[in-house]
Amino acid sequence: MATAPLPATPTQKHLLALDIESEGPRLTDTVNAIGIAFVRVDFADPTYPAVITTALEKRNWAIKALPGETKDKQTTDEFWSKNQTVYAWILANQRDAREVMAEIRQWLLALVARYGLTPENTTLLSDCPHFDLGRTSFLGHKTGTWDNVFEFLETPMRFSTEDPSGRREEYDPDGQDFKRWLTGRGLADTVKHDHMPANDAEWNLYEWLYVTVKRHGARNKNEASKH
Repeated sequence: MATAPLPATPTQKHLLALDIESEGPRLTDTVNAIGIAFVRVDFADPTYPAVITTALEKRNWAIKALPGETKDKQTTDEFWSKNQTVYAWILANQRDAREVMAEIRQWLLALVARYGLTPENTTLLSDCPHFDLGRTSFLGHKTGTWDNVFEFLETPMRFSTEDPSGRREEYDPDGQDFKRWLTGRGLADTVKHDHMPANDAEWNLYEWLYVTVKRHGARNKNEASKH
């Protein structure tokens, strides 16, 4: 990651998306992968909202189980048996949880330093915030590497969080319009929801952008109907 600072303007916003994979839903079940994706968007153009102004930054981390952690049989049978390519990648790239969590902390703080992330100009994204944020913070606490870094990014205030997948479904219940929207922007082959965590995090970024564009269109229609 380059170190030259790129301060945000008043019309710019940061999107920081998190996705995790695990061996099950319980706190004792291993978090075996974490993915993060980040972009800056600009709202300066009143005719089209949220134009991406930086290159996408994203990373995957695979994590070894800590002593005493468990594996949920139902998750293995119903989820990982169907996603064996991702699971094989996790097994081939696992690293010590303490090392990974310390590295993620430094990666996040480097984003803060470079782009000037604050609670006012940044939104955290997750398709399951209580699970992704909660399990990540719990793992940080268990490893003694950090507490709630993702929610606070070592600032005094908590960052706001949105679930773009739930909001996207308001406009696109069957997911087909979103896929057409990606296709129209030449993204259908690169933006994928395939359970590789950073890819799923990137998917969340584009869901957020899709919803923003749809809301903008809805507002324009509402304004036009008043005249």
